[in-house]
Amino acid sequence: MRIRAIFFLSMTLAVSNVHAESLGFSLSDTANRNFWQFWNRPDLSIQAIDDVTLLPLSDVKISISDSLDSDLRSFSIEAYTDSEGFLDFFTFDRTSHIITASKEGYTTFTLAGVRSKHVTFFLKPIPKADSVAIIQGGIQGWDPHPGKKYVQAGVVFKSLNAVDVIDFQTTSFFSPLKDIINVMGSREIPSNLVLPNQDVTVLFATVNLNKPVFRLPLLTRRNTRLAVLEASGKATDIMSALQGGNGSSYFSLLNQLSLSRIGLSDTFQPSTGLSKTINADMKLVQNQYQVHANRPPFAADVVVVSMIDQNGDRRFLYPTDIKTASSLQDPNSLHDVNLSGITQNQNATQGIVTVALGDQFKQVSGILSSQISVMTKPGDFLNVALIPDYQTLPQTVNLTAPAHGIGMLSFYQTLPPELSYPVWTVAVLPTLGNIQFSTQNLGTSVNIQKYSVTQLEFGASFNETIIDGQTLLKDLNRFGKAVSAQSHGEL
Repeated sequence: MRIRAIFFLSMTLAVSNVHAESLGFSLSDTANRNFWQFWNRPDLSIQAIDDVTLLPLSDVKISISDSLDSDLRSFSIEAYTDSEGFLDFFTFDRTSHIITASKEGYTTFTLAGVRSKHVTFFLKPIPKADSVAIIQGGIQGWDPHPGKKYVQAGVVFKSLNAVDVIDFQTTSFFSPLKDIINVMGSREIPSNLVLPNQDVTVLFATVNLNKPVFRLPLLTRRNTRLAVLEASGKATDIMSALQGGNGSSYFSLLNQLSLSRIGLSDTFQPSTGLSKTINADMKLVQNQYQVHANRPPFAADVVVVSMIDQNGDRRFLYPTDIKTASSLQDPNSLHDVNLSGITQNQNATQGIVTVALGDQFKQVSGILSSQISVMTKPGDFLNVALIPDYQTLPQTVNLTAPAHGIGMLSFYQTLPPELSYPVWTVAVLPTLGNIQFSTQNLGTSVNIQKYSVTQLEFGASFNETIIDGQTLLKDLNRFGKAVSAQSHGEL
C-alpha cells in the first residue's frame, strides 16, 4: 500500500488545543505578594503573567474604568506594570470596575465587574507562523489481530483540559492534516491515525493496510503529553465512515469501533522533526459506563466522551471512549451509549463529558460529570441562541454572566498558517450581569474572522470575588457557546 502525505496547513487548529493553560485571570482579597508594612498595602494590586511560562510581564498596559462606554465613564486610568509585572493603587474605590490588560504579542483581556482587591491576568501569547511543529511517531502494544473482516487502528491526540472541552472541535481528536492510503482507490484519512500492518477483506477483496506513522501539528513552547487509543471494527463499516471525510463521519466511525487499549507519552515540548513512540500499555474495560443523554434544545450531534482525569482537576484529560448518542440529521435517534473505561484500581479519576454540537459547531452546549456510575444521567443542556453570521462586524455584542458563573466573549483572527486564535477576550462577572461590548475597541487594523459568546456555569458555591483561574474549571458543571463567523456572500 502506498501512503502519500498531504500538508493541509490551511487549517484551523482548535483554539483550545494550542493555548489553554488557564481561564485567563484570578481574583483574590489576599495579597499576591508580601508587603512589609500593613499600612502600606494597596487598595488594588494587579499582576500580569505569561500564561505559558508563568513569568511576570512588564510594560503591560492596564486600563481601568467604570464603564465599557467611553461616553458614560466617570473615570479612566491607564498605567503600566513594573519589572515584576505588578501595578499597585494605594487609594482606590473598590466598587465594581472594568480592567483591561494588553501587550503587543498577547491576547488582550478585559474583565468586567471586578470587586476584588487583587487581580492576576494570565496573558496568552499569540502564536506566529513558525510556532507550529509537526511531530511524528508510532504505536507499540497492539492486541492480537481479530481477523481479516476487521481493521485494527490507533488514534493519537494531544491531552485535553477543561478549556479544550469548552472549545470542543473535531481537530481535538482528528488531525487537520491528511495522509492518503491506497485501499481500492485513494482515500484521505486524518494524519494522526495509525494502521498496523494487516490484511483485511473489503468487498470480497483482500487488501493490505500499513500506515505505521502518525503526524500531528502542535504548538511549540507548550508542555505537551500525547495519548493513544487502540481499537478495532468491521472493515466495511470503517471504510464507509472514512469515505465521508468530515468531522461527522469521523465521529460516526467511532460508534463502529471497539476500543481496547490506551497509552500515554511522557511530557515534552514539541519541535519540528521530533519523533515519539507511544506504548498502549493500559487495557480498557468494555461497557464500563452507560450514559443516558437528554435531548438538546437545538438540533445537534450529541457526542459522549469518557475521560481519565489524571490529577482530578481537569487539567490533563485523556479520552477512553467517544460515541455519538444522536445525529444532527436525525435527532429522534437519541439513544443510550456504552463507553469503555479503565479499571477502578488504576488510581485515576474518571469522568463523562456530554456535548451537543450544532450545525458547523455554531451552537455548542456541554455537561461535565465527575460523579459517575455504571448508569450516568448528565442532565439538561444549557440552551444556546444562534448568532447570525456577519459581513460587517456588529457595532456592539451583548454578553451575559450566569448567576453562578462567568460570561466570556472572544474575537478571533486567522494567523499564519491559518491558526484561529483570540486577539481579544472579555469576561463579565455576575455583579454586572449583562454588558455591551463595542467592537470599536478592537480598532481597524485587525480583521476579525469570527467571535464567540460563552457561558460557564459553576455550582451555587461560586464566589465571584475569589477565583483561581488555574483551578476553577475543575468545578465547571455546564457550558454553552455560540459562534458567529464572517461571511463573504449574501446572508
